[in-house]
Amino acid sequence: MRTTSRSRIPCVGTAAAGRQAARQALVEWRQALPAEERTAAERAIVTTLLTRLPANPAGLCLGAYLPLRGEPDLLGVFEQWVGRGGSIGLPVVVRRDAALEFGRWVPGMTVVLERFGVARPEPFEVVVPDLLVVPCVGFDAACFRLGYGGGYYDRTLAAHPCRAIGVAYDGCEIDRFEAGEHDIAMAEIVTETRLLRAPR
Repeated sequence: MRTTSRSRIPCVGTAAAGRQAARQALVEWRQALPAEERTAAERAIVTTLLTRLPANPAGLCLGAYLPLRGEPDLLGVFEQWVGRGGSIGLPVVVRRDAALEFGRWVPGMTVVLERFGVARPEPFEVVVPDLLVVPCVGFDAACFRLGYGGGYYDRTLAAHPCRAIGVAYDGCEIDRFEAGEHDIAMAEIVTETRLLRAPR
C-alpha cells in the first residue's frame, strides 16, 4: 500500500538550475509529510532494508547517515547492524572536490553538527565502508539518484567502488531523470513500497 503521494517532478535534466529547482521542491514535499505517514513509511523502509543487508555483518562497516531535511530515519537498522557485530561510519565532507570520509559511530555516540546539520562523530576515527546506505532527494526507476548537488557520493563511489543502496520515499520518484556524466546509479533503491534494482 502506497503511503505517500506521487512526486510532481516529471523530468530532471542535467542543467544545474533545473536540478536545484527539483531538489527544493522534493525537500519541501518531504519535510511536509505528516508525522503519521512519515513514521509508517520509515518503518516499511527499515523492514525492507534489513532484508537487503548481510544477516551476519560481523567485521563489515556500513556507511550510513543521520537524517536531516526530512530524510528517512533508519536508526532501527543501525541498532540491529551494530547489535549483530557490524560497525557504522558517518560521512563527512573533508574538501569540496574530494570523496567523503567516514567516521566510526555507534548509536548514542556524541556528534558535532557541521554545515547543513551534517553529524560528525566525536572523536573522529576514520573507517572505510564495505557498503553504503545513501539518502536520495530524488530517484528514478533505473536507480539513479538526485542528491544535494555536491557530487560527494558520486566521487566516493568512483574512488572506492562498493554496493550502494539508496533510500527514499515513493513520492520522491522522478519520472524521467537525465543522468549526467558523473552520476553513478545505486545498486538498489528502497522505498516504503518497493525495491528497485539497477538494470544490468
